[in-house]
Amino acid sequence: MGIFSNMFAKPTLEGHELFKGKYHDGNVHCECIMQNGERVFDGLFFYEYKQKNLLSDTLIDRAEGTFSMNRKDGFWKIEHHSEHRDRELTAEFKQGRLEGKVDYKSVETDYMSRTSSSFLSFSVHEGHVIGDIHGSFGGKKFSGFCDDNGCPDGPWTIEIVSSDDTLSHVDCEMWSHGTLMSSYSKMTKTKKQNELHPYIRKTFSEMVNGELIEMLFIVRRGTQFNKIEVPHK
Repeated sequence: MGIFSNMFAKPTLEGHELFKGKYHDGNVHCECIMQNGERVFDGLFFYEYKQKNLLSDTLIDRAEGTFSMNRKDGFWKIEHHSEHRDRELTAEFKQGRLEGKVDYKSVETDYMSRTSSSFLSFSVHEGHVIGDIHGSFGGKKFSGFCDDNGCPDGPWTIEIVSSDDTLSHVDCEMWSHGTLMSSYSKMTKTKKQNELHPYIRKTFSEMVNGELIEMLFIVRRGTQFNKIEVPHK
């Protein structure tokens, strides 16, 4: 069921009007005001884009949230659906910037019908990731932590599972307020520890600033940044 199935029939804010029509090749239903001849989004916003290709595969983008004078504000939910991939992002905004809880998940099916899933859950404050981070990369469990300045701190780990679904080894980067202290892989059974080229923080940062930011720009208007830094020394 699309997000337009239960839509408000009149503006919820005084002095506003409804705009229903085409927006970025999709359909939009939102509240707005006219200011200096420009339509300013202010209030509830719903967007849906659908496309079919020659193979009859359907691509759907959806977004719903609230604008405050052309800036994303409050809770937003953004979705992307195609034949082989489903992605969903929920995030909190404050005047166009991420501020609060962020949850992202992706489920991808290859041409052999094998499914791979990834997800991230973390918080953002003043442009930095802070606190606990949980997630998975291609089904591999991931956890980390950033201090109040957004720097990685403590253990960042990825759990590697064997073909029999038992824990094979844990890759770990040990951080101290943005400084990498060690990077190693520890075998579960033998407890043997091998030096490891660091990749965990980099993987997290690339996913956030790649797939996640890409989702935000399904509706480009009102996003006041282009990158989330995870600083390190």
